[in-house]
Amino acid sequence: MHIQVARETLLSAIDRCDNVTNEKSLSDHHKAVLLETQGDQQLRLYSTNSFLSVDTRAVMIGKVPGSVVVDTKYLLTTVRNMPSGYVEILVDPEKLRVSVRSEISKRKYSLPGVAAEKYPRLMLPPYDAETLKLPIRDLVGWLKKVTFPLRMSGEAASSTDRSFLRGTQLIVEGTKITLCSIAPASAHGHCYVFGELKEPQNFNVFLPVVCHDSLSTLGANDGDLIIRKTSAAVFLECAHTLIHAQLPQSQWPIENWLRPLPDVTDQVQCRVDADRFLDCAQAVGAAALGIASCLRVNLRAGALTVHLVDSDHAGEDMLEVQGDGAFDVHFDPAVLLPALKAAGSETIGITYDENWNVLIMRGDKLLAFAAAMRAPQTAPPPENEKTKGRGKGKGGAKE
Repeated sequence: MHIQVARETLLSAIDRCDNVTNEKSLSDHHKAVLLETQGDQQLRLYSTNSFLSVDTRAVMIGKVPGSVVVDTKYLLTTVRNMPSGYVEILVDPEKLRVSVRSEISKRKYSLPGVAAEKYPRLMLPPYDAETLKLPIRDLVGWLKKVTFPLRMSGEAASSTDRSFLRGTQLIVEGTKITLCSIAPASAHGHCYVFGELKEPQNFNVFLPVVCHDSLSTLGANDGDLIIRKTSAAVFLECAHTLIHAQLPQSQWPIENWLRPLPDVTDQVQCRVDADRFLDCAQAVGAAALGIASCLRVNLRAGALTVHLVDSDHAGEDMLEVQGDGAFDVHFDPAVLLPALKAAGSETIGITYDENWNVLIMRGDKLLAFAAAMRAPQTAPPPENEKTKGRGKGKGGAKE
């Protein structure tokens, strides 16, 4: 095998595969990428693990065809260290050594390889599968908003199955599209994002969180994403890239975790620009370094005030808002800030629901719920050695 590939093109393709193989829990067999020539101008890169596969293409100049399997992280680091221009890859078929060198400099590396025949094969989507087509740029933008509860619930997942249940339910009814976050292990909140399609369709599919990062690498493309689903898997195809994700088959059916769209009234306690609220909360929470730190949000008399509650730090900022509601609640910064980031630049209506103890943020394209927390107990001030024991009866110190 002897080929030449532009550094930026090769780096982008390897990065897509790295999203599949960068899990620490994977075996060495699943931390590799298959390089395979297809004709004189196309290089195929393919990576897979137990539940996600990415198959992508890169334009190349082929000299000698062939295939080899290389450790993804080593190859990614090697190509990153190369200067701009073409990268040359040569494979010794007998020793299975992969040489990577620059065309314009003397920099070169040698990596161990594995025979391509030992690598698992890609599962292709059936032609009769249910299909949905939508702009990839729009979907990536929606997923960035809806996934904030999923990221927070990742560490709380008790097993691989429950972790794999985290994802986004995508529902298309006519021209309306709704995305709902599903995070069984999270009590921090959930989120709905709404969008519009040009042509009416009907479709319902679960997108596991494991495929979100791979989709985000395709967000710069202007083409359409084709989604095909079966009872056991979902296939995402765009820009010469095919992503295959297995759907969870366990005792926890996805339908049990799908939260129906709640009946939220139009009445809100105040309206505020989400970007301004986020800037205010971030500025106040910048000193929130302690584990017990939290943000106190107070609404009163048309003013929204954010306080930092911490035993060692203090901070406060205020926004003038539209509305005459009132509430005084506390939030973990790791919950409130991502929810506001999801809202983006929308003007959102804010309501605190005492029954569910959540802050409801409602915009034109978003409905987010951020769970509040109990007010922390502030630590008592340290006792001075000179006054220690005063006021405690007979054992108290005397002047």
